[in-house]
Amino acid sequence: MDNSMAVWLPAPDEISTYSTASSTPNSMLQPFDVSSNSLTNDMTTGASPQEAPRRRPVPGRGFRKTRRGCFNCKRRRVKCSEHRPECLGCRRMSLDCVYPACVLPDPRTIPSAPTYEFLASSILALAAQHLTVFNKADYSVQALGLRISAIKGLNDALSQPCRTAADADARYAAIIGLTFQSSYMPDGLMEFVAMMRGWMVISTTLVTDPRASMFRQFTRESYVESIQEHVKEQYKSRDDTVVEGFLASLRIL
Repeated sequence: MDNSMAVWLPAPDEISTYSTASSTPNSMLQPFDVSSNSLTNDMTTGASPQEAPRRRPVPGRGFRKTRRGCFNCKRRRVKCSEHRPECLGCRRMSLDCVYPACVLPDPRTIPSAPTYEFLASSILALAAQHLTVFNKADYSVQALGLRISAIKGLNDALSQPCRTAADADARYAAIIGLTFQSSYMPDGLMEFVAMMRGWMVISTTLVTDPRASMFRQFTRESYVESIQEHVKEQYKSRDDTVVEGFLASLRIL
């Protein structure tokens, strides 16, 4: 056989040695560890994923403010549980829990205002009569019923002495309302005269001290004083044209 065509073939023992020498390195032949520890270490050492952004706290949505907390919680600017004798915050931090002194309201009661049914009926009667005259609505029946109730209640009140100045003022106000109502009533001239007579009797007998009454401006002396003040003011700002016109009117008479 020609030597140029000879092919060298390794022996069987050389084949095992050659395959072992040319095999993959030992590091590549080690088994792959799929345990959870190895996966955790690989994820830790690798690039960490992007964290989700935190929500910013909404201002004004915290706890409800209170003015009854202890001094320590107010100083620390935290919410006080308001437990007595010590709050939870002071108990946890071993602090002396001191609360501000409680200011109790004044136990004095306000006296109720006196009620006079006849005065209320008199005012409502005058209002109903006024609406009947100046509006299209007809409240004459209601006005008459309220007037009868007011007169009956006023007569019952006049049969008893006045204990306070408010009692006298209530009777005085009721007769004033009834008098003005009679001036709006059709054919109420006799009613008006009777009410005016009662007005004069009440003003002279019940209102003993006009200065202590709320109707002190209704007396004759007060009226004269108000007219005098009005005349003085008019004299200070006298207009010659008005005076001449007044004198001309007198000459015509």
